[in-house]
Amino acid sequence: MAVASGKYGNFKIGSTTVVECMNWKLGRKAAVHQYASNSTNGFKAAVAGVRSGTLSFEGKIDHASPIENFVYEGQSITFRGYIDGTNYYTIPCVVESLDVEVDFDEGDINKWSVSAVTNGAWTVPTNISSSGPS
Repeated sequence: MAVASGKYGNFKIGSTTVVECMNWKLGRKAAVHQYASNSTNGFKAAVAGVRSGTLSFEGKIDHASPIENFVYEGQSITFRGYIDGTNYYTIPCVVESLDVEVDFDEGDINKWSVSAVTNGAWTVPTNISSSGPS
């Protein structure tokens, strides 16, 4: 089994690379609806419904290139999340929130984080099946 380091991870908003990014996370899910009927023999059956997702990404504040230059709450964006130097997800989404954190107690590096929800179909890297195992 080959594993990969995240050290070549990256992300772009549209075709623009965001500076001082640290990480990103895509949560993919399907709505699952359970039901019981006269043919389920006292058990619940399940049917998969529509798919959706959540996206979060974060980085360090760079005053020369603030995150607000790239994204703001309520904005529709196309997020490109790289898992290595060449393979990436393309995710249309709407930004729910943009948070800025300043820690004056410990003096940690100032950070920002963004949360978004998917807005339609996303594409996965060519080396990953979008429909799951065959």
